[in-house]
Amino acid sequence: MSKGQSILVFPCASQANRLLVALVLTAACGLAFAGRVNAQAIDVQLSRTTAAGIVTTVNSPITIPVAPGQTYDAADTTDAGTTWNSLIASTLTSNSAVAVTFPVEQNLPLVNSLGAASAVSISSIQFTENAGKNDGIHQTGIVVGTDPGTDGLANNPTGLMAQSWFDNGTSESMTFNLSGLTPGGVYNLYIYGSGQTNGYGGTYTVPTANRGPGYNAASNAYTTEPVLANIYRSVFDATGINPTPELGLSWQLLPVQADGSGNLSFTAAKDGLSGIKGSINGFQLDVVPEPSTFALAGAGLGIMFMIIRRRRS
Repeated sequence: MSKGQSILVFPCASQANRLLVALVLTAACGLAFAGRVNAQAIDVQLSRTTAAGIVTTVNSPITIPVAPGQTYDAADTTDAGTTWNSLIASTLTSNSAVAVTFPVEQNLPLVNSLGAASAVSISSIQFTENAGKNDGIHQTGIVVGTDPGTDGLANNPTGLMAQSWFDNGTSESMTFNLSGLTPGGVYNLYIYGSGQTNGYGGTYTVPTANRGPGYNAASNAYTTEPVLANIYRSVFDATGINPTPELGLSWQLLPVQADGSGNLSFTAAKDGLSGIKGSINGFQLDVVPEPSTFALAGAGLGIMFMIIRRRRS
Protein backbone atom coordinates (compact mmCIF):
# COMPACT_ATOMS: atom_id res chain seq x y z
CA MET A 1 0.00 0.00 0.00
CA SER A 2 1.45 3.35 -1.03
CA LYS A 3 1.82 6.35 1.24
CA GLY A 4 -1.39 8.25 1.76
CA GLN A 5 -3.63 5.26 1.05
CA SER A 6 -5.83 3.70 3.71
CA ILE A 7 -8.12 0.71 4.03
CA LEU A 8 -11.13 0.04 6.23
CA VAL A 9 -10.17 -2.60 8.83
CA PHE A 10 -12.65 -4.57 10.91
CA PRO A 11 -10.81 -6.02 13.96
CA CYS A 12 -11.47 -9.63 14.95
CA ALA A 13 -13.30 -10.34 11.70
CA SER A 14 -12.48 -13.32 9.55
CA GLN A 15 -11.73 -12.93 5.85
CA ALA A 16 -15.21 -14.27 5.06
CA ASN A 17 -16.89 -11.79 7.36
CA ARG A 18 -14.86 -8.92 5.96
CA LEU A 19 -16.03 -9.93 2.49
CA LEU A 20 -19.63 -10.09 3.67
CA VAL A 21 -19.39 -6.62 5.19
CA ALA A 22 -17.91 -5.25 1.97
CA LEU A 23 -20.71 -6.78 -0.08
CA VAL A 24 -23.40 -5.40 2.24
CA LEU A 25 -21.84 -1.94 2.19
CA THR A 26 -21.51 -1.95 -1.59
CA ALA A 27 -25.13 -3.06 -2.04
CA ALA A 28 -26.42 -0.46 0.39
CA CYS A 29 -24.59 2.39 -1.28
CA GLY A 30 -25.61 1.16 -4.72
CA LEU A 31 -29.26 1.08 -3.73
CA ALA A 32 -29.12 4.49 -2.12
CA PHE A 33 -27.78 6.23 -5.19
CA ALA A 34 -29.22 4.18 -8.04
CA GLY A 35 -32.10 6.59 -8.56
CA ARG A 36 -29.83 9.62 -8.89
CA VAL A 37 -26.77 8.28 -10.69
CA ASN A 38 -28.47 6.19 -13.34
CA ALA A 39 -31.41 8.44 -14.18
CA GLN A 40 -30.42 12.01 -14.97
CA ALA A 41 -33.01 14.69 -15.56
CA ILE A 42 -34.52 15.46 -18.95
CA ASP A 43 -34.47 19.21 -19.64
CA VAL A 44 -36.39 20.73 -22.56
CA GLN A 45 -36.29 24.35 -23.76
CA LEU A 46 -38.82 25.53 -26.34
CA SER A 47 -36.99 27.46 -29.04
CA ARG A 48 -38.24 30.55 -30.85
CA THR A 49 -36.81 29.09 -34.06
CA THR A 50 -39.61 27.96 -36.37
CA ALA A 51 -40.07 25.46 -39.16
CA ALA A 52 -42.75 26.34 -41.68
CA GLY A 53 -45.39 23.83 -42.68
CA ILE A 54 -43.81 20.61 -41.39
CA VAL A 55 -43.93 18.34 -38.39
CA THR A 56 -40.48 18.93 -36.95
CA THR A 57 -38.09 16.22 -35.83
CA VAL A 58 -35.28 18.62 -34.94
CA ASN A 59 -33.56 18.71 -31.57
CA SER A 60 -30.51 20.94 -31.20
CA PRO A 61 -29.39 20.76 -27.54
CA ILE A 62 -28.14 23.93 -25.88
CA THR A 63 -26.28 24.69 -22.66
CA ILE A 64 -27.80 26.83 -19.93
CA PRO A 65 -25.11 27.93 -17.42
CA VAL A 66 -25.54 27.19 -13.74
CA ALA A 67 -26.66 29.94 -11.36
CA PRO A 68 -23.72 31.87 -9.84
CA GLY A 69 -21.84 29.67 -7.41
CA GLN A 70 -24.44 26.88 -7.66
CA THR A 71 -24.67 23.45 -9.33
CA TYR A 72 -28.09 23.97 -10.97
CA ASP A 73 -29.40 26.15 -13.77
CA ALA A 74 -33.16 26.32 -13.07
CA ALA A 75 -35.75 25.34 -10.45
CA ASP A 76 -34.64 21.69 -10.26
CA THR A 77 -31.83 22.23 -7.77
CA THR A 78 -31.00 18.49 -7.64
CA ASP A 79 -30.05 18.42 -11.33
CA ALA A 80 -26.41 19.31 -11.91
CA GLY A 81 -26.62 18.84 -15.69
CA THR A 82 -26.67 21.86 -18.00
CA THR A 83 -27.70 20.33 -21.34
CA TRP A 84 -31.19 21.23 -22.53
CA ASN A 85 -32.99 19.74 -25.51
CA SER A 86 -34.12 22.61 -27.74
CA LEU A 87 -37.32 22.07 -29.71
CA ILE A 88 -38.21 24.00 -32.84
CA ALA A 89 -41.77 25.31 -33.16
CA SER A 90 -43.72 24.23 -36.21
CA THR A 91 -45.95 26.76 -37.95
CA LEU A 92 -48.52 24.20 -39.10
CA THR A 93 -51.97 25.80 -39.20
CA SER A 94 -55.50 24.55 -39.79
CA ASN A 95 -58.09 27.32 -40.47
CA SER A 96 -60.73 24.67 -39.93
CA ALA A 97 -64.42 25.37 -39.38
CA VAL A 98 -64.17 23.32 -36.18
CA ALA A 99 -61.48 22.96 -33.53
CA VAL A 100 -58.81 20.52 -34.66
CA THR A 101 -55.79 18.84 -33.07
CA PHE A 102 -52.63 18.19 -35.07
CA PRO A 103 -49.01 17.18 -34.30
CA VAL A 104 -46.14 19.69 -34.25
CA GLU A 105 -43.46 17.23 -33.07
CA GLN A 106 -43.20 13.47 -33.49
CA ASN A 107 -40.74 10.73 -32.44
CA LEU A 108 -38.04 13.05 -31.13
CA PRO A 109 -35.25 11.36 -29.06
CA LEU A 110 -34.08 13.35 -26.05
CA VAL A 111 -30.68 13.56 -24.37
CA ASN A 112 -30.37 13.79 -20.61
CA SER A 113 -29.04 16.80 -18.73
CA LEU A 114 -25.47 15.49 -19.04
CA GLY A 115 -25.82 15.40 -22.84
CA ALA A 116 -25.94 11.60 -23.08
CA ALA A 117 -28.49 9.66 -25.10
CA SER A 118 -31.51 8.55 -23.08
CA ALA A 119 -34.39 6.13 -23.56
CA VAL A 120 -36.87 9.03 -23.33
CA SER A 121 -38.50 10.48 -26.43
CA ILE A 122 -41.21 12.97 -27.21
CA SER A 123 -43.60 10.70 -29.07
CA SER A 124 -45.66 13.72 -30.09
CA ILE A 125 -46.72 17.23 -29.22
CA GLN A 126 -50.34 17.84 -30.12
CA PHE A 127 -51.62 21.38 -30.73
CA THR A 128 -55.36 22.07 -30.50
CA GLU A 129 -56.39 25.00 -32.71
CA ASN A 130 -59.65 26.91 -32.34
CA ALA A 131 -62.24 26.92 -35.11
CA GLY A 132 -61.41 29.49 -37.76
CA LYS A 133 -57.89 30.05 -36.46
CA ASN A 134 -54.88 29.85 -38.75
CA ASP A 135 -51.86 30.68 -36.64
CA GLY A 136 -50.77 27.50 -34.79
CA ILE A 137 -48.07 28.16 -32.18
CA HIS A 138 -48.44 31.89 -32.30
CA GLN A 139 -45.48 33.94 -33.43
CA THR A 140 -45.96 36.75 -30.92
CA GLY A 141 -45.03 34.34 -28.17
CA ILE A 142 -41.86 33.22 -29.85
CA VAL A 143 -39.80 36.30 -29.09
CA VAL A 144 -36.79 37.25 -27.04
CA GLY A 145 -38.09 39.47 -24.26
CA THR A 146 -35.81 42.24 -23.02
CA ASP A 147 -37.94 44.06 -20.43
CA PRO A 148 -37.99 42.94 -16.79
CA GLY A 149 -41.12 41.59 -15.17
CA THR A 150 -43.37 43.69 -12.97
CA ASP A 151 -41.28 42.57 -9.99
CA GLY A 152 -38.21 44.14 -11.59
CA LEU A 153 -36.56 40.81 -12.37
CA ALA A 154 -35.19 40.23 -15.87
CA ASN A 155 -35.27 36.96 -17.81
CA ASN A 156 -33.23 34.45 -15.80
CA PRO A 157 -31.96 32.12 -17.10
CA THR A 158 -32.07 33.92 -20.43
CA GLY A 159 -31.81 30.74 -22.49
CA LEU A 160 -35.03 29.45 -20.94
CA MET A 161 -37.21 32.38 -19.91
CA ALA A 162 -36.64 34.73 -22.85
CA GLN A 163 -38.73 32.69 -25.28
CA SER A 164 -41.83 30.55 -25.22
CA TRP A 165 -44.47 28.74 -27.22
CA PHE A 166 -47.77 30.56 -27.10
CA ASP A 167 -51.27 29.61 -28.20
CA ASN A 168 -53.46 32.39 -29.53
CA GLY A 169 -56.91 31.21 -28.48
CA THR A 170 -58.43 30.84 -25.04
CA SER A 171 -59.53 27.27 -25.82
CA GLU A 172 -56.30 26.24 -27.51
CA SER A 173 -53.75 23.96 -25.83
CA MET A 174 -50.50 22.04 -26.28
CA THR A 175 -50.19 18.43 -25.08
CA PHE A 176 -46.72 16.92 -24.65
CA ASN A 177 -46.50 13.11 -24.87
CA LEU A 178 -43.33 11.42 -23.61
CA SER A 179 -42.36 7.76 -23.84
CA GLY A 180 -39.49 5.56 -22.68
CA LEU A 181 -39.81 6.34 -18.98
CA THR A 182 -39.64 3.72 -16.24
CA PRO A 183 -43.11 2.10 -16.04
CA GLY A 184 -44.76 3.37 -12.88
CA GLY A 185 -41.78 5.63 -12.17
CA VAL A 186 -42.41 8.71 -10.01
CA TYR A 187 -41.02 12.04 -11.23
CA ASN A 188 -40.93 15.74 -10.47
CA LEU A 189 -42.15 17.77 -13.43
CA TYR A 190 -40.98 21.39 -13.42
CA ILE A 191 -42.83 23.54 -15.96
CA TYR A 192 -41.84 27.10 -16.89
CA GLY A 193 -44.46 29.52 -18.19
CA SER A 194 -44.02 33.17 -19.08
CA GLY A 195 -44.64 35.28 -22.14
CA GLN A 196 -44.00 38.63 -23.71
CA THR A 197 -46.65 40.59 -21.84
CA ASN A 198 -48.66 40.69 -18.60
CA GLY A 199 -50.63 37.57 -17.76
CA TYR A 200 -49.06 35.38 -20.43
CA GLY A 201 -48.59 32.25 -18.35
CA GLY A 202 -50.43 28.96 -18.33
CA THR A 203 -52.32 26.22 -16.55
CA TYR A 204 -50.65 22.80 -16.56
CA THR A 205 -52.39 19.48 -16.00
CA VAL A 206 -51.76 15.76 -16.40
CA PRO A 207 -54.27 12.95 -16.99
CA THR A 208 -55.35 10.73 -14.10
CA ALA A 209 -52.99 7.91 -15.09
CA ASN A 210 -50.01 10.27 -14.74
CA ARG A 211 -50.82 11.90 -11.40
CA GLY A 212 -48.12 11.12 -8.86
CA PRO A 213 -48.37 11.03 -5.06
CA GLY A 214 -49.53 14.41 -3.76
CA TYR A 215 -50.87 15.66 -7.09
CA ASN A 216 -53.46 18.41 -6.59
CA ALA A 217 -56.39 17.71 -8.92
CA ALA A 218 -58.22 20.96 -8.06
CA SER A 219 -59.01 23.31 -10.93
CA ASN A 220 -56.17 25.72 -11.74
CA ALA A 221 -53.92 24.13 -9.10
CA TYR A 222 -50.81 24.57 -11.25
CA THR A 223 -50.64 27.95 -12.94
CA THR A 224 -48.08 30.65 -13.67
CA GLU A 225 -48.57 34.41 -14.16
CA PRO A 226 -51.66 34.24 -11.92
CA VAL A 227 -52.34 37.99 -11.96
CA LEU A 228 -53.70 39.52 -15.16
CA ALA A 229 -51.74 42.76 -14.71
CA ASN A 230 -48.40 41.13 -13.83
CA ILE A 231 -45.60 39.28 -15.58
CA TYR A 232 -42.85 37.19 -14.01
CA ARG A 233 -39.84 36.36 -16.14
CA SER A 234 -37.27 34.99 -13.73
CA VAL A 235 -36.98 31.48 -12.30
CA PHE A 236 -34.90 32.95 -9.46
CA ASP A 237 -35.61 35.74 -6.98
CA ALA A 238 -33.48 38.87 -6.61
CA THR A 239 -30.56 36.80 -5.26
CA GLY A 240 -30.25 35.15 -8.66
CA ILE A 241 -29.93 31.70 -7.09
CA ASN A 242 -33.13 30.96 -5.13
CA PRO A 243 -36.09 29.66 -7.21
CA THR A 244 -38.49 29.03 -4.31
CA PRO A 245 -40.13 32.50 -4.14
CA GLU A 246 -41.00 32.30 -7.85
CA LEU A 247 -42.95 29.04 -7.51
CA GLY A 248 -46.44 29.71 -8.87
CA LEU A 249 -45.27 32.87 -10.63
CA SER A 250 -42.85 31.79 -13.37
CA TRP A 251 -42.72 28.03 -12.75
CA GLN A 252 -44.69 25.14 -11.31
CA LEU A 253 -43.85 21.74 -9.82
CA LEU A 254 -46.14 18.80 -10.57
CA PRO A 255 -45.73 15.37 -8.94
CA VAL A 256 -46.22 12.93 -11.82
CA GLN A 257 -45.96 9.23 -12.57
CA ALA A 258 -45.37 7.28 -15.76
CA ASP A 259 -48.10 4.83 -16.65
CA GLY A 260 -47.61 1.07 -16.93
CA SER A 261 -46.11 1.48 -20.40
CA GLY A 262 -43.65 4.21 -19.41
CA ASN A 263 -45.66 7.04 -21.00
CA LEU A 264 -46.35 10.49 -19.59
CA SER A 265 -48.53 13.34 -20.91
CA PHE A 266 -49.13 16.88 -19.76
CA THR A 267 -51.07 19.79 -21.21
CA ALA A 268 -50.33 23.51 -21.28
CA ALA A 269 -53.42 25.70 -21.71
CA LYS A 270 -54.56 29.23 -20.91
CA ASP A 271 -53.99 30.54 -17.40
CA GLY A 272 -57.18 29.66 -15.58
CA LEU A 273 -56.69 32.45 -13.03
CA SER A 274 -55.75 35.35 -15.30
CA GLY A 275 -57.80 34.10 -18.28
CA ILE A 276 -54.91 34.92 -20.59
CA LYS A 277 -53.90 32.66 -23.48
CA GLY A 278 -51.41 29.94 -22.61
CA SER A 279 -47.62 30.00 -22.74
CA ILE A 280 -44.84 27.51 -21.94
CA ASN A 281 -41.08 28.08 -22.01
CA GLY A 282 -39.88 24.57 -21.23
CA PHE A 283 -39.81 21.81 -18.62
CA GLN A 284 -37.61 19.53 -16.56
CA LEU A 285 -38.43 15.92 -15.68
CA ASP A 286 -36.44 14.43 -12.81
CA VAL A 287 -36.82 11.02 -11.16
CA VAL A 288 -37.86 10.82 -7.50
CA PRO A 289 -35.90 8.11 -5.64
CA GLU A 290 -38.20 5.57 -4.04
CA PRO A 291 -38.32 5.70 -0.20
CA SER A 292 -37.71 1.93 -0.17
CA THR A 293 -34.32 2.60 -1.71
CA PHE A 294 -33.16 4.47 1.37
CA ALA A 295 -34.84 2.00 3.70
CA LEU A 296 -32.92 -0.86 2.11
CA ALA A 297 -29.72 1.13 2.26
CA GLY A 298 -30.26 1.80 5.96
CA ALA A 299 -31.01 -1.86 6.61
CA GLY A 300 -27.82 -2.86 4.83
CA LEU A 301 -25.71 -0.49 6.88
CA GLY A 302 -27.42 -1.75 10.05
CA ILE A 303 -26.48 -5.34 9.19
CA MET A 304 -22.89 -4.27 8.60
CA PHE A 305 -22.56 -2.67 12.05
CA MET A 306 -24.24 -5.66 13.73
CA ILE A 307 -21.62 -7.93 12.19
CA ILE A 308 -18.82 -5.68 13.42
CA ARG A 309 -20.19 -5.53 16.99
CA ARG A 310 -20.80 -9.28 17.11
CA ARG A 311 -17.28 -10.11 15.98
CA ARG A 312 -15.76 -7.68 18.48
CA SER A 313 -17.72 -9.27 21.37
